[in-house]
Amino acid sequence: MCNANLMRNFIELGHKKNSEFVQIPTARLKERIALLCEEYGIIFIET
Repeated sequence: MCNANLMRNFIELGHKKNSEFVQIPTARLKERIALLCEEYGIIFIET
């Protein structure tokens, strides 16, 4: 019985956390990737 309660609590917590969306700073990420590509001689093409 104790295991069933733990599993139910875990599943409810996971459902709540999975439904939250977080904003990703894509502009900063693109800049960082571009700099790293330039540093390592890789051509970065943004589409």
